[in-house]
Amino acid sequence: MSMVCQQLLENVLPPFENILNAFVSSNMMEKAYIFDLHPKIFIATDSSPFDMPSYELCCDMLDLISDFGCIYQDYEAGGEERESMYSVVKLNDSSLHLMQINRNLALLCIQQLTEEASHSQGILDYNFQQLKIGIQEVLKIANL
Repeated sequence: MSMVCQQLLENVLPPFENILNAFVSSNMMEKAYIFDLHPKIFIATDSSPFDMPSYELCCDMLDLISDFGCIYQDYEAGGEERESMYSVVKLNDSSLHLMQINRNLALLCIQQLTEEASHSQGILDYNFQQLKIGIQEVLKIANL
């Protein structure tokens, strides 16, 4: 992340990391990133060691979704574009989740495919809604 972005976000990075750590541990995730959708850079990650292959996988997914997203945009009644996006790509032994937090931010995370993880979609959805609320509260307090 650039030094300018780090300085702009220095007040929100620790709370974002704490929220991501709780999300990762409660959903058996390997890694989680919060990406800014427009410049396609990550602004926060959990505290587990940085893994370049997983980061590149998330970037590739973000590119794919942004390239094809305009074809499959979902519109609400009245013609307004929806601000929510959810996509899951199943890989050999893991799944890659993309969940939109707001118009500018998205959560991308990697989860190992296990029997327990496959039965916990409702818990994952609930925990994501709580993450989304937490991120929006941090942004509101930081006036961003």
